[in-house]
This record gives sequence, C-alpha cells and structure tokens, in this order.
Amino acid sequence: MGEVKWTEEQQNVINTRNRNLLVSAAAGSGKTAVLVERIIKMVIDKENPVSIDSLLVVTFTNAAASEMRERISEALEKKIDDNPENKYLHKQLSLLPNSNIMTIHAFCLNVIKNNFHLINLDPSFRVADETELTLLKSDIIKELLEEKYQSEDNLDFTNLIESYATGKSDEKIEELILELHRFAISNPWPEKWLKDKSEQLNFNNIDNLDSTPWIKIINNILNREISMYIRILEECEKKCLIDNGPIGYLDTIKQDIKNLRTVYDTLGTSFENISKVIINIKFSAIGRCKKDVDEVLKTRIKDIRDDVKDGFTKLKDEFFYKSGDSIINDINNTYPVIRTLCNLVKEFIDKYQSAKSEKNIIDFNDIEHFALDILIGEDEDGNKVPSDAAVELQDKFNEILIDEYQDSNLVQETILTSVSKILAKNPNMFMVGDVKQSIYKFRLAKPELFMEKYETYSLEESLYQKINLHKNFRSRKGVIDSTNYIFSQIMSSTYGDVVYDKSAALYLGADYKACENIQTKEETEVVIIDNKDMMEEEGMEKEILEAKVIADRIKKMVNPENPYFIYDKKLGEYRKAMFKDIVILMRSTSSLAETFVNELINYDVPAYTDATSGYFDTIEVKTVLSLLKIIDNPRQDIPLIAVLRSPIVGLKADDLVRIKAALPDGEYYDAFTQYMIGTINEDELSRKLDKFNKQLKEWRNKAVYMPLDELILDIYDKSHFYNYISVMTGGRQRQANLDLLIDKAIKYESTSYKGLFNFIRYLEKIHKYSIDMGEATVFGESENLVRIMSIHKSKGLEFPIVFIAGMGRQFNMQDLNKPILLHQDIGIGPKYVNYEMRYETKTLPKSVISRKIKNESLSEEIRILYVALTRAREKLILVGSLKDICKKAEKLSRYLFFEDTLLIPQIISKGHCYLDFIIPTILRHKDGQSIRNLLSNPSICSPEELFNHSSSWNIRVFTKDDILTREEDIATVKDETFESLSNWDYAKKYSEHDKEYFDSNLNWIYPHKDSILKPVKISVSEIKKQSMPDEMVDYDEMFNEFEPYKPRFMEEKLELTSSEKGTAFHKVMQHIDYKKLGDHNYIIKYLESLQEAEIITEKEKKSIKIKSISLFSTSNLLQRMVDAESNGMLYREVPFVLGVPLKEIYKDCDIDEKALVQGVIDCYFIEDNKIILVDYKTDYLKNNEEETLVKRYKKQMELYSKALENITGKKVNERILYSFSINKAILVDKN
Repeated sequence: MGEVKWTEEQQNVINTRNRNLLVSAAAGSGKTAVLVERIIKMVIDKENPVSIDSLLVVTFTNAAASEMRERISEALEKKIDDNPENKYLHKQLSLLPNSNIMTIHAFCLNVIKNNFHLINLDPSFRVADETELTLLKSDIIKELLEEKYQSEDNLDFTNLIESYATGKSDEKIEELILELHRFAISNPWPEKWLKDKSEQLNFNNIDNLDSTPWIKIINNILNREISMYIRILEECEKKCLIDNGPIGYLDTIKQDIKNLRTVYDTLGTSFENISKVIINIKFSAIGRCKKDVDEVLKTRIKDIRDDVKDGFTKLKDEFFYKSGDSIINDINNTYPVIRTLCNLVKEFIDKYQSAKSEKNIIDFNDIEHFALDILIGEDEDGNKVPSDAAVELQDKFNEILIDEYQDSNLVQETILTSVSKILAKNPNMFMVGDVKQSIYKFRLAKPELFMEKYETYSLEESLYQKINLHKNFRSRKGVIDSTNYIFSQIMSSTYGDVVYDKSAALYLGADYKACENIQTKEETEVVIIDNKDMMEEEGMEKEILEAKVIADRIKKMVNPENPYFIYDKKLGEYRKAMFKDIVILMRSTSSLAETFVNELINYDVPAYTDATSGYFDTIEVKTVLSLLKIIDNPRQDIPLIAVLRSPIVGLKADDLVRIKAALPDGEYYDAFTQYMIGTINEDELSRKLDKFNKQLKEWRNKAVYMPLDELILDIYDKSHFYNYISVMTGGRQRQANLDLLIDKAIKYESTSYKGLFNFIRYLEKIHKYSIDMGEATVFGESENLVRIMSIHKSKGLEFPIVFIAGMGRQFNMQDLNKPILLHQDIGIGPKYVNYEMRYETKTLPKSVISRKIKNESLSEEIRILYVALTRAREKLILVGSLKDICKKAEKLSRYLFFEDTLLIPQIISKGHCYLDFIIPTILRHKDGQSIRNLLSNPSICSPEELFNHSSSWNIRVFTKDDILTREEDIATVKDETFESLSNWDYAKKYSEHDKEYFDSNLNWIYPHKDSILKPVKISVSEIKKQSMPDEMVDYDEMFNEFEPYKPRFMEEKLELTSSEKGTAFHKVMQHIDYKKLGDHNYIIKYLESLQEAEIITEKEKKSIKIKSISLFSTSNLLQRMVDAESNGMLYREVPFVLGVPLKEIYKDCDIDEKALVQGVIDCYFIEDNKIILVDYKTDYLKNNEEETLVKRYKKQMELYSKALENITGKKVNERILYSFSINKAILVDKN
C-alpha cells in the first residue's frame, strides 16, 4: 500500500498543537486513523518529540483502546523498519504496552491504585459484578425502608409511601430511589445535586415563579412554538387569497394571527402576565366558504388551523392550567415528600458505600467518584480546585486526547479537565467526536458539552479551536446523497442539536472504481407496508410481513443468476453479494430479532442475532431454572409442574391430573408426595415419581455443600437433559445456552453472595433489570449469514448492504408517564398527590421536564437514525409498516407548502416513528411520485434543490396481500418445478443427439476424483494410522477411544484420556531441565510451576508419573542429549510442514499430487555432525512389545527424518523411540 493521502482538514488535525482542539468528525471520516497519525507525529517529531507515556488517550471502549494501541504499534514498527538503529523508536515501542491508552474507567482505576491512601481505600478491592451490586442495592433498600417503617417520627415518609407506592408493594419506591441515585451520581457532587434539586421545590423563601429555572424554559418553548404557529397561519393566509382559495377562512386566520402576536409580545414578562393573556385567548369558529373553492386546499387549511388550535390548547394545558398561586401551592406541597425521598437516597448512598467497603468492593460509579475525590480539592474559600495529585498528572501529560467526546458526561469532563493544563493557561485537550452520533442519552451522556465548545471555539487559529472533518471515506455517493437529503430537512438545533448545513453535511471521499460490465444502482430503497386491512386476530404481526419482504429482497440480491455486486476492498474488485455482506438494523432487537431470524430461515436465508435478550425465555434455560427453584424449595407449584412435564421426568398432562387428584385441595408438592405414598411402585407413573424424588433429594443435599457450577453440571449429567437437548432443533445453540448458565454460576461464586437461593435471586435480577446476556454465541464473524443487530450495537461498524427494519415502530415515550420525572439540569418533576382528598395533579416542573425529555428523545431518535443510515457502504434499504399509508401521507403533507429546506418543527414534534421523518422528505423529491399519488392533491410545494436533488430513491408500497401473493407465487413455482421434474418424460422431449449430449455431460466423471476425496492437509497421527496393518489400527483405536465433544465447563471434570495424558507429558518434557531429572524434588516443583502458569491443569499434573521421568535420567540416551545440549546442539519441539505424495500416505491411492503434512518433532540432537532423532512415547507397552511400537511409528519417524533433512541439510543417522511405559530407548533404525 502506498502512503496515505490526507485531506487538508485531516492534515490540520494531525499537525495542530498546543491548544484545546475540538474535531467534529463526521461518520466515515477516518477519525481513528487521523488520531493515530497525530499521536505518531507527536512521538517522532524531530524538534519536539513527545514520549508515548506522556500522552493520555481516552477511548470509549476497551476494544477501541486495543485497536488504537495496535495501530500505533504497527505504525511504529514501520518506522523502525525504515530506521532499525533508532533507539528512541525502539524505546517508544517498548513503552507502548504500558502507555495511557485506555478507557476513562481504566484511567480512573490507575489514579485510585496509585493514590488509594488518600481516600482510605483498601488496595485489595475488586470491581464487583453488576448483578451482585443489584442484589446488594435491593437488600439495602429493603433494610432502609424497614427501618423507616419502624420509626415513630415518619410522617413525611408515610406521605411518600402513600403518594408514590402502589398497592402493598414498595417496588415503585425502590425504583424511585435507584433512579434518583443514578441521576445524582452522574453529577460530580451527588449530595449537593440532591439538595439543590429538592430545594428548588421549596417556595417558603421564594416570592413567585419568575425566579425559578422552569420559567426560562417555558419562555423558550413559547417563543419557538408561537412564532412557528404565526408563520404557519401566515402561509395559510396567503393560500386563502389565491384563485379558488378558501377566502371565507381569511378573517378567522387573521384574528388567530393577531391573538398569537399578542401572546408573543408578552414573552419575557412575568409568568402571571403571560398566563392571563394565554388563558384569555379564544379561537372562534372558522368561517364559511363558497362552493367553488378548491376543496382539497380548503380541507388542508382547516386541518392546519385545527392543528395550531390544538397545539396552542396543549401549551395552555401544559403550563397555564392553574393560577400562579395554585401552581406554587402544589409545588410547595410536594417539597416535604421529595425532600424525604432525597434524604432516603442520601441514606442509601451512605449504607451502600458502607456495605461495599465491608465487602471491599467498588462499582463503576465509585471508580469515577473516587478518582474525582483524589483529583479535586478545595481552596481556602471552598472553591473546587485540582489537588496535588492532579497537578502531578498535569505535569506528566503533554496532551489529553479524548475519543468519542460527544458521549462524555459531567463527571468524566471534570476528571479530565482537572489533569489538563487549562487552568495554567496552557490548554492541551484534543477532543474528537460527532455530536450527530451522540446516542447514549439513556446513559446520561451530555452531548451539550460538545455543542457548548463547538459554538464557542473558533475555526481560525486560536487557543480554543475547532476543525470539521466532513469527507466520508466509507460510503458510495448514493448513500451519502440520501443521508444528506434526509437530514438537511429533519436535523436542526431544535431537534437533533445540530444545524445540518454545509459544515455538517457529508462529502464523498471514498473512491469506488467503475466497472464496465457491472451495473451498481446507487438508489436508496424505501419499502412501506400498508397494513390498514390487517386484523389482530389474523395472527400475523406486521413485523413478519417486514421480515418476508426483506427475506425476498435478500434472496434476489444473492441470486447467482442476477446478483447484486459489491466492491470488495480486500480483493480490489467487484464480486457477487453474499449473505455475510448484509446486516439488518433495528432500533431495538428485544422483541423483533427472533421473529426476523425465524422468518429469514423459512426463506432459506441463514441469519443470526446476538440480541441481548431472550436468553431466559429459551425452553432449556427455563427448565433448568425451574429445577433449581424446586431444589431450593420444592413447594413451588409452577416450577415443580414445569419440571415434571419436561423431558427430565417426562410426564404427560394426564399424569399431572392424576397426581393432583391425590390431594385436590392442597399444594401440588403435597399431592406429589401423597400420590407416591398411596401408589408405591404400583404403576409406571409412581416409579417415575419415586426415581425423580430420590434424585431431587440427592440434589437438595448436594446444594448445601457443592459449588453451584458443579451442582448444575451434576444436574446436566444425572438428568441427561444436556444430551437430550442436543438432538432437538438448534441443539448446538441450546447446549451453548446451558454452558452459559454454568459460566454465570462460576461468576456468581466469585461474588459476596453464596448459596442456591441467592443464585436464583441473582438470575432473577439479571432478567428483571435487563442485564440479560442474550443467547450464547455459536457463530463466528466470518460465517456466511445475515446479521441482525441494534443500531446502537452497529455504531462504529460498516456493512456493504444495510437494511433498516421497523421504521414504522412507535418511539418509546413510556418514561413520560412516571409519577416523578428527573432531568440532570432541570432537576425533579413530581406529580402532586393529595392522598387525604384522593386526587393527584401534575406540577409545573413535571410539565417542563416532560416537554424537555420528549424534545431530547426526539433529538436522540434523529441522531440514532443518522447512525443507522451512515453504516452503509454501498446499499441502503429502509423498511417499515404503517396502519394507513394514505392517511399518514395526507397528514404529513399538510405543511409541505413552505419553501424552506428544513421541515417545520411542527412535523418533527409530532413524529412517532422514523417513517414520520422520512415520508415528508421523500414527498418533496422527484422520485416520491408513488407516495404523492396517494394524496388527495398530489401537487405539493417543493424547493427546486430538493425536488431535483442528486439523491436517487426507489419507493414502493406493499399491502399484506401483495406480500402473501408473492410468497404463494414462489411456493407455486417450487411445486411446479418439483412436479415437472417428477413427471419428466425424457424420451418424448429430446432427440437421440440431445440424449447423447446430455448423457455425456450428466454422466461425466472427474478423472482425478480420488484426489478431491483426500484432505489437502493431514496430521502425522493420521499418517501413522494409514500406515498400520488393519489389525493394528483396531488395536490402536481400542486404546484411543472416540472422544466426544466436551463443553468447556466439563473439560476438567472427567478423567483424562490416553491422548490427553500424552499431550500433558509432552508439555512437561518440552521445557524441563534434563540435567535435573534425577532430582525428585525438582520435578515436583517444576510440575507445580507449570500448573501455576496454567500450562497444565491439576488433573494433568496428577497424571504425570514422576518415577518414569526420574528413570529417564539413568538412560544412556539422556546423557547423550545432555552432552549435546551443553554444546548447543540439542533442539526441542521443532514444528514442520512437509509436502508428501498422496500415494505414499494412502494404501489405496496412486496419485502423485501432494498433501501438506504438519507435525512437531519432540527432540533431535547433533552428534559427530549427524542427526539423532528422538520421539517420546507414552503408549502402554509390555516388556516384550518393543517391535509393536516400532511398527506403529516407523512411518512417522521416516517423515520426521525427511523433514529434518530438508530443514537442516544433514542426514539423520539414528531414529530412537523412548518409551516411558517400559523406561527404555528403542532404536527404530540406524544408517
């Protein structure tokens, strides 16, 4: 490969130094490559070189850190190849493994480990398992609430419970405490945040609402929306005046505009003043129109006016639903309850911290906050300042480089700023990211940090500078044009947090070479499924229809007769698309992925999803969990019946009824035991129950003392369930799922919780809090199948062909229904509950936070859509379902008479799914005629640059019948083809000449078929078997039994086979000191060191016969080997690959073609310039069976000799087998 050609902007990023530099790097702009090049240039700078260990490089994931380190290593190695004598470069390469290229948590851990004494932390702490922490939190909250219930002075606590608990459960209170705790610790100073945000609700010292943070937000909302309504109505006013326009509406619309301007003019004044004006606004009935008006335009103007009226009414109901005094009174009444809740959270923090300290564990939030405690101190005035530890790191780090900066939070920002040189007026932070790809708001990331800098940093050279990277080196022009077309209309500072102008747009950077013989369509496809006629009782979900459409499209793309071609960068040429080139992205895979996998497989399209849910819903996991539950406590009806009905016991439904009949009114376990007592061994059912009951008792006894992973393994073994599921459909996957349960048990055993009861709780928490593992992975990255993943998981990846499914699925806004809403900046928004009067009402802070969360959620959805579209390299296909496409298109087209490129916020604010964003954009494109044809008036207004935009679109609308008809057609063709072939009349269809032609072709036999039946690569052990007489092969296999596949968790549970013992023995002999073989204690210590280094297992160590090794020390052969070693002439474990003609390997083969033979030579030494070949054998022998061993391995030794002679150019003089079974050196032959 030639030298990389950097763009001017990339070169500026690489070379700009000594300042705070913010790089806005668009999708596919090569930011990682640029970041690596910047680091390399800094390290090798001739005038001012920067050592790699004086840089702090913060990545978002461990994988990103590893990739970064690997890329830097490769770059340094290339520099060293050019200048091998450069000691400085060698030093930098040696420093790289321990350099500060890491995640923020890894950096914070380093800070903690180096300064643990400053925060009184035991240095032997461990980072706890997430589920262990979930259990611990739950236990602490239950304990805390119990204390409060028992307290006498608990009126405010009682009010809290009455206001926000549901039924007899404290579950909602527990959720509130955990959620408030999550928000608090996302801030640098959690307790201060809790106090400040709760005190905002205290109006005892506040005269009016105008000084609260909510009013400014309300003013901004009113400013934006009232001005939008005025503009909309002004456009309607113009439409009323055109020929055949609804002139009868004109006066009403003019009055509406006047009223709205009155409201607009009051903005910025007091809340009471604005409230009075808004409450007094009345919308009169719309006027009447003459009969000769344009009915479509008339309806559209009326609908728009109704939208404005509804929007204004919603604003009034949202923020001006009561007088200011009543609003203040409601807020003030929530204060004692919220203060109590915040105090509970503070107490929880203290108890939680104490419990972790007692167990000597920390969590990920502790990692950040402990680092913060170390790095931030206070000056004499109580101001937060960098500590001495922070100043020391400031001196150490020449520059701090932060990747994916758009996903940082406040705590991380505070930590990294504290170790920078900003306060010393020497800014040295390099921040790279793309706010358009900030999609982690649910993790409380703050893209505002990026935007604040982007809006204040200069494009010109300065101490606080920004550079834009807009070129996309990933995607074809068609993908880039489509992406720009959509987001120039839907992404703005209001929704998306970015103005998608020329500085934010993508520009083509990839060079896809043209190919004369291959047509590559650069159009983006949109497939909309209209399911308005679908009834729920039909049993067909809309997602299944989407999966069918996608499966059919994939089949066409990989059809060998008319395939879709993609450009393979590795091959440097075009090739046919394969299944593995295709990905299906979804907003969420939790409920869709499995449906898609099943449907694609029905279409013979191999598919796989690593969705992070569904594991606990698999039948095999459910069955084992049910069994574990009744081992813990058999008096659980549902788990007991599940196990009895499962293959573990194998009862039928009738059997379960018979058991229950033994005790109709009691618990099922009592009926179970009663039936056994009453029918001891009388019938097959009682015998089954008795057998299972004995086994259950055995497992219950073992559960007391046996480690859980061993107990579960015992269950798999004794119940035969593990083997049973292997023959079920998807048996490999099912066994992998059960293997994963063993892994979870092992992980649980390392936590501070013990016992089966807590393990079941542990798994229940994993399930409840979606810490779900997803099903076990059984497919590799290179397998030829379609992958299905969430958009979040796809971030940072790229794929040749991208389908985005579920474009019509509703956005999840369920959080807005919570009784208390939380926001990092605004604070706490509770509903007010008057439990004495039995009513509840919203509060102003809840309304404000609700609006803010909705706007931020819509912004995030737009950014998620941007991430999805920018994953595609060559082809983009958007698929979604709608209830009534005509109705939806009509509604979305109402506002498309504006000449602006950007859609008006009214459209975005009402968006419920991605198609709500896509449809109005494609309605304005020349290729959108198929959607415009659905409108009552297909002519809509579209700016010229949008209508004739360079993007290309293929838009199709399907109904359920279209899809099912297509499916029936495919099935019919299959049936007809089968029937035609079944009834084919060969004699009638073809002439004699045709018959001869077909016979010669169809009956042609490949002349070298023997060679294709032989492997290209073969092991030495296979050659040994081929060279043996048949009776010896049988003898050999008798002592080398078939070894079934063993899952990882079983590897050390079973006895070692002869083969495994032999492998272990060879590991021992590979490095052992031959001079010390006579020292029994040395051998013992050596074996222990191998076990400690995990080279051999304990079971392997025990299989080694120390006496056999000691006896080897007395042999003449060993003395010769020791002498050779002292002269540097002994060689151990020599690998080789040798070409051997097939006819020399196989008795029944006469082919000169060669196979590759691969093996490892145990040992050889050179004596008198001749080679002596030695091979160790552990086969069981009797003293008179030396000749048997020679026959068995003679061919192998000949191959070893040939390989050695090729490698060394010397002749092999002696071939010796040393048998550790009879402790004897056996000469095979000597030249």
